[in-house]
Amino acid sequence: MLRGRNSPALIVLLLLALFVGLTQLGQVATRQRIPMVNPCDDVSVDFREVYLAALYLRIGWNPSEVQRCVYPPLPAQINVPVTYLPYDVVKYLVPPSLLIAVLAALLLLHRVFTPSSLPADLIFTLTTLGTLSLSYPFRFLFDRGNLDGFVMLLAALGLRWLSSAGFLAGLMFGLAAAVKVYPALLALALLAGRRWRPLASMAALLFVLFELSMALWLYFGQERVFDRGEQFRLGENGSLAVTFTYLEWLAPRALGREVPEIVHASPSTLAQPFYLGLLSLMVWRDLRERNLERRQLCAEVMLYFPFLVAIPQLAYQYELNWLITMLPAVGWLASRSRDRTQQALLWLIVTGVALGQFHAVAAQRLLDSVAPYVVPGFGLLLVIVVVVALRWHEVRRDGGLRAGLDRLRARMPLRGR
Repeated sequence: MLRGRNSPALIVLLLLALFVGLTQLGQVATRQRIPMVNPCDDVSVDFREVYLAALYLRIGWNPSEVQRCVYPPLPAQINVPVTYLPYDVVKYLVPPSLLIAVLAALLLLHRVFTPSSLPADLIFTLTTLGTLSLSYPFRFLFDRGNLDGFVMLLAALGLRWLSSAGFLAGLMFGLAAAVKVYPALLALALLAGRRWRPLASMAALLFVLFELSMALWLYFGQERVFDRGEQFRLGENGSLAVTFTYLEWLAPRALGREVPEIVHASPSTLAQPFYLGLLSLMVWRDLRERNLERRQLCAEVMLYFPFLVAIPQLAYQYELNWLITMLPAVGWLASRSRDRTQQALLWLIVTGVALGQFHAVAAQRLLDSVAPYVVPGFGLLLVIVVVVALRWHEVRRDGGLRAGLDRLRARMPLRGR
């Protein structure tokens, strides 16, 4: 079903081409001019907050006092030199830099699983470039200039060095967590895989950064982390909380029951226990067995990627770009699998990745319905559920293989007695 290592990326590209094509045909039929992302007053509006925070720091003010800046102190600190350039120049440099960073991250992850080959690398790069150009989350990221693309590159570098240079890998994961907090969850994957060296260097780097700027980190934790954790909105949100909220609202409507308007909805209370339960199953499964093979280890860590962006009540849909970064691992797992159930589960992951890139904003405006908003978040939900099912299916499959080998050995005549 998914034999070639590039097959998952090609399938996602074809599905995205279908999504975008049908959306544009709908625009033609309805004579509407619909933007593919919600327009803002300027390009790179998210990076503008980083630039302002760096400017505050440069003149001796607290960078976290910038109203919309929800980043830890490190982005402001490392962008202080950038403030010597005019912002009207910088804002146009950020989007192409994000494209280069995400492409580089995906190519690095591709090379983790595939030997160096110019034709294979070229096919993967072109396929990835096509996928990103059609992806709603990447267009969203490209427009807003958020730092997630650079965080993906740091995580990809960490995975590239995970087996060969564990100390450096941990530093990359630590930097990723110091730019945007949620990659700190990768520490669970390292702990479950018993990768002590990268785990120790990751923790050490975060401790040093905290000690060097303790006041800024404490202010960030008190004034930004908890405040952001309470935020919730329906539009442009791909979190599990909003997905469950939409599903709880759509289900009774589908049965013909009267329900209040969705605009009055509050975050679902089911999302958090559901998330914690599935995450616990992932960690418990990985604690049962340690893999030393480099590619298998990287694939297992990458299967935690969808958990990174599902934590808060508000996870903007540009964070669903993390689903695309799973494709090299999915392609490698598919190329070596001969198990039909595993192949079916991998197909469902690819489907979830494609749904996560769905153009929800354009479809919502075209259909004048909130229903399309649920599609990207549902893709994330599908990926998370199937990833857990895949990991536990491997336990059952491997247990069956071991039992079969034991029975075969028991039937063989003993020699040398």
